[in-house]
Amino acid sequence: MTGYNKVNGDYARVDPGMDPAEAAMLARGCDVAIVFAIRVEGEGFDNPGLALPWGQDAVIEAVAAANPDTIVVLETGNPVAMPWLDKVRAIVQAWYPGQAGGQAIAEILTVTNTGGRAGADTPQLYLTDAAGDPRMRLLGFDRVELQPGESRTATVTADPRLLARYDADAGQWHIAEGSYQIALGRRPTISCSPRGRS
Repeated sequence: MTGYNKVNGDYARVDPGMDPAEAAMLARGCDVAIVFAIRVEGEGFDNPGLALPWGQDAVIEAVAAANPDTIVVLETGNPVAMPWLDKVRAIVQAWYPGQAGGQAIAEILTVTNTGGRAGADTPQLYLTDAAGDPRMRLLGFDRVELQPGESRTATVTADPRLLARYDADAGQWHIAEGSYQIALGRRPTISCSPRGRS
């Protein structure tokens, strides 16, 4: 059953994700599809593998095939296999975010000016780990001007050269094989008009 939830003044269509075909049908008609995936974990038992349970990988595969602008939000306590990794636009690792997790995730996924004045936000994308090599490097940023109540999606594109390290032996830049971790940061600013002097 598809429901509607109000998100930031707009309505978002919701599907419970029980049937990959139904979830894909809904995703086709959306600008962006966001799939929440979970894995229950705890003390005293081991997971049999890294796969997401309950057919969630099939739902993600179907939604990503139907909508190229699919974002997967993982609420897991440990790494998971991601056979659909190259088919989705983005992955947000939310871990177990707690009571205010829904609000926190929504704030990460949208850039919205909730204040009463015009302002700007500057989402910044950082590389935090490159194939097992911890490092902190700014990959890119975007400055977004927003009027009160206005929402806008920001796009930050990373130049692949920023993922590379210089290999002195080979005399060239090289991107190592492996997993890369990134972090999203932001620096909100408020636009102010100078007041006249009396």
